[in-house]
Amino acid sequence: MDDFVVGGQDRELTPEEQLAEITWYFEEHYPLSDQEDWLARLPDRLTHAAMMQLGAAADHEMPGVLYSEGIRLSEHGLGVLFTPSHPTGRTAVASWGRPDGPATDNYWYPLVAAAAQLSGTTILVTNQVAEAKSFAPTAWGLADGCPLVEDAGYDNYLLTRPNGDWIQTPAAARDEIKAVAEFLNGY
Repeated sequence: MDDFVVGGQDRELTPEEQLAEITWYFEEHYPLSDQEDWLARLPDRLTHAAMMQLGAAADHEMPGVLYSEGIRLSEHGLGVLFTPSHPTGRTAVASWGRPDGPATDNYWYPLVAAAAQLSGTTILVTNQVAEAKSFAPTAWGLADGCPLVEDAGYDNYLLTRPNGDWIQTPAAARDEIKAVAEFLNGY
């Protein structure tokens, strides 16, 4: 037990060690009993777990908070349209395959807003991915949306977390949404 220390350690954790710390915290404090509620609370819980396990001095901002200012939402016949403050004319379709609800509002929409704002791409969020193919040449699927995107027959598509691996560090969440934006910029 000589290596057990509570707090106050001045050391760098690798990204893998950071994820292990956050995963442990989630498994101890946030059991997955109701997936809708669990996903709806995920961004706040990731931030909280990171602050508790990794320290308050690190950057724990989630991408939906950091990158989505100025985004405009509007209704579309197939879903919700996310228009960035400086649209480039590029369009994309995005799906996570889940019905509307608190998880969509609190978890998925902020990610889409961040991707739209970072890339300048107008994104149509829908689960009617095949029907939305005429809207955009590019699609992005997250988790349960991945098979919808694959089955729609897009030539240009990106699948993120197809296995529903939800727990990540805030830094990994920011890196992931930057990668999505970079993909959207390429088409």
